[in-house]
Amino acid sequence: MNNARGMNKIEYVSLTGILRQIYIFSFVTYVSLNLVYGGANFFGVMNIQTPIGFLTHMAYYLTIITSIANAILNYKYSLKKTVFVLIAGIVLFLMLINSNRSLIFFFLVIIGYPKDLELKKLSNYLYHAMIFGIIFVLVMHFLGFFKDVVFVQHSVLRHSLGFTAPNAMANYILLVFLLKVYTSWDDWHLKDTIVWLIIISTSYFFTNSRAAFFYGAASLISTALYRNGKFTKNMMAILNWLPTVSFTVLMMVTLYAILYFSKHSTYLETVINGLTTGRLGLMLSFYQDYGFSWFGHHIATISLAEVRASGGRLSWYGLDTSYAYIAINDGFLGLICYWFIFFFANVQVVKKKDWGGIILLSSLALIGLTENYLRQVTLNFMFFIFASYISSIRMPNIECN
Repeated sequence: MNNARGMNKIEYVSLTGILRQIYIFSFVTYVSLNLVYGGANFFGVMNIQTPIGFLTHMAYYLTIITSIANAILNYKYSLKKTVFVLIAGIVLFLMLINSNRSLIFFFLVIIGYPKDLELKKLSNYLYHAMIFGIIFVLVMHFLGFFKDVVFVQHSVLRHSLGFTAPNAMANYILLVFLLKVYTSWDDWHLKDTIVWLIIISTSYFFTNSRAAFFYGAASLISTALYRNGKFTKNMMAILNWLPTVSFTVLMMVTLYAILYFSKHSTYLETVINGLTTGRLGLMLSFYQDYGFSWFGHHIATISLAEVRASGGRLSWYGLDTSYAYIAINDGFLGLICYWFIFFFANVQVVKKKDWGGIILLSSLALIGLTENYLRQVTLNFMFFIFASYISSIRMPNIECN
């Protein structure tokens, strides 16, 4: 009898180990392929887009299947995870009644997160996966397959170097940098600061993506200041909660701006719209079309990839600001869910004294103001920090003082 129980335990451990590896492989592969499929300028090379698109969708569905299998096999949830599943399940059900399925994928990825998967290990895999995707697009561009999108904005020449837009390349590099800070915090040295300063500056030289450069520079300066002991314990006590404060303030400012300027057309609106490269005008346009609601509306957008594929017949029509996109597309329930996920991710990095995580989350909150990345699980590591929190994963403390 004891031998039988021992064999069952060995088989269970073996199965969970296999599923963990498949979970990592499928999601990391999906991130790398999706970066290429969604970020590369395929115009004129559709024969390349088709197999990449097929593989991307295969990795997507394999991630879903593995996540469901993990969620079922690891049925002994922590109290925090049980509460999340119950509340998120109710929210998803209410949204599905209203034909909104936008939160399902990240919900499955979170509940399917293997409880023994170390965050640093996953972030390291994702870091290399995104580097591979970026290098692939750049190589294909220099080989003449992916075309450069070149235009002049604010009297400055901008290049995409094979991506759908200059901002796409700059933002992907920024996200890779943030993963590097998080992954290698214990081993961060002066040479890393110098290397990434060169990379971020070079990216800005070609793309002239102001927001990405500002976020990257701010993160790099914060890293250097901390490494040189410029933050006191009192300052750290405040900065520890910068991610949640930033997320909350930027969310409220975005919602207030939409509601205020939808009723008052002023000179200030023109100024802000110019400074944000038309983002405020687009937020107001989508708000007028769909409005706010508890359960959200599936908004119709036109991506740059669709514009290129149409041969110029279509015009880009999107909503870059994450806070506005979540509020309109996912509704107030979705926005509340994102806030709580962000908050508990912040709790996790504070609990682990992980200053690299503080920088990562703070930067993601800022990025949400100018890009629609907060709701994309492939580009927002916050979801996995939260998943580790509700799964009660044991991790070594990272000293920050």
